[in-house]
Amino acid sequence: MKMKEYRISDLFEIVEVQKIQGEANDFPTMKDETHTIPLLTSAGNNQGFSGYAAKKDCPTILQNVITIASGGCVGAMFYQAEPFAILHGAYAIRLKTHKMTEAIGLYLTAAIRKAIYGDARHWMYMTRLDNIKDCVITLPTTKNRKPDWQYMQEYISKLKQERITELEQFLITTKLGENGAMMKRNVFIAYSHQHRDMMLDVKDFISEELGFEVKTLDISEATGNVWDAFSKKAEECSKAVVLMSDDDFVRDSGGKEYKQARPNVFIELGYMIHKYGLKNVTIICSQECAMPSDIGGLIYVSYKEEKWTEKLRKQLNR
Repeated sequence: MKMKEYRISDLFEIVEVQKIQGEANDFPTMKDETHTIPLLTSAGNNQGFSGYAAKKDCPTILQNVITIASGGCVGAMFYQAEPFAILHGAYAIRLKTHKMTEAIGLYLTAAIRKAIYGDARHWMYMTRLDNIKDCVITLPTTKNRKPDWQYMQEYISKLKQERITELEQFLITTKLGENGAMMKRNVFIAYSHQHRDMMLDVKDFISEELGFEVKTLDISEATGNVWDAFSKKAEECSKAVVLMSDDDFVRDSGGKEYKQARPNVFIELGYMIHKYGLKNVTIICSQECAMPSDIGGLIYVSYKEEKWTEKLRKQLNR
């Protein structure tokens, strides 16, 4: 393969953008229904993104470009395949005449990075907006001395497939692939056997409507220690649904009577939160079941209330 040097200004143009007003702390760091556009800053990790903005607040949305940090982590550069907006501390370049696919974008990003960090004039100087055009990169060339885009596409695609094959082989060898994929779709339901009908109703919705594999523990099927059987089932899952039903009558010190879940359900709830993390545990309580004050602040679904299945859907798909 023959290689040739090209000035960046011969191949690329700097994209004119109108940046978003505000500072990084003004925007949420997590994506939600309103804030869906990633915001680019001069960060050196996470593709340079540090938050999300509402689409209506983004005067310029870019895609299929290479971004370069001009402040902060100067010189950090990434190929951006998905739509984003620039907040501050970075700029974008794109090819003048050729479509930049993901593979070509990754190849060019690596080539520019190699050229900049190998330049005797210092990489901080070369990544300035006014100087980047003078940077010289080395690329594969065709017989007519044009960049060989096809070679770049095929080279990165082949490299990507090799890495995927290596990873798949590793997962098969270590038995992580199959088990890991299974666990992501497995949900454990903890419940009181006095309300098996409630469990079956929830189970049917989770499995038939949401496509999860549901695991439960039937005490009659357990052999040996029940807790060992419970924890073994839990190992197969990555999420849990805990059903808190009105099983026991309780009288408080003031003589007031109310219904609450069985004590073992509270123990199982604590175990699930510890094992899976709070965001992966969903509580479903029956309408007559009192919720203790220390968990009353948690997000839970009231069984059979209006649109309870939609609320459960959102919880499990978080």
